[in-house]
Amino acid sequence: MTKTIYLIVEGDGEVKAAPELVRRILHEWCNRFEFTVARPFNAQGVDSLEANFVRFLELARRDRQGCQGLIVLRDTERDNCAEAIAYNLAGRAANLKLPFPVVIVCAVCEYESWFLASMQSISPHYTWTESVKNVEEAELECNAKGWLKRRMPKDARTYQETRDQVTMTTLIDMLDVYEHCRSFRRMVHAVEELLQAIDAGTYDVTPLPKQ
Repeated sequence: MTKTIYLIVEGDGEVKAAPELVRRILHEWCNRFEFTVARPFNAQGVDSLEANFVRFLELARRDRQGCQGLIVLRDTERDNCAEAIAYNLAGRAANLKLPFPVVIVCAVCEYESWFLASMQSISPHYTWTESVKNVEEAELECNAKGWLKRRMPKDARTYQETRDQVTMTTLIDMLDVYEHCRSFRRMVHAVEELLQAIDAGTYDVTPLPKQ
């Protein structure tokens, strides 16, 4: 029986990229093939995600296809604490008493920061103005989109979120990113936690707010 996982994302690029990433984690990491990933709710910006967070969760509750679990994925951007953001959103979700588990993931600093940890897998498929290799401290680069654009020829195809985010998601070496990006490890663990909750038939929200 097919089971459906829902997503809330903050931008146009993640609408295709985030489901592909979740599918890769489900299939390649967790060996779980019975799940499908629904087209995400696109908040179209961090401020809108915060403002419409409850509305998106209620839409998932009412969807006739049935939501077995939901992942919230957003960037932390500059100078934001991923843990504090996650606890805040988890607390708001827990107050709704939803009939499915919810997990919160905050990419540090951007979704594209994860790409920088796997450039050796990505680089053969693109044209660059210089030799590129994996960035050891990828999560310290808080303008990963700019990092990519600066290294793509201006007279050729430069980085575009809606086109390249999903392509690069298919190309990353997940083990490289897992080893070098703490927030990506959280992404993998969040999917594992969601599966455990679904298997157990519980509706716990993780991470739970601090008491």
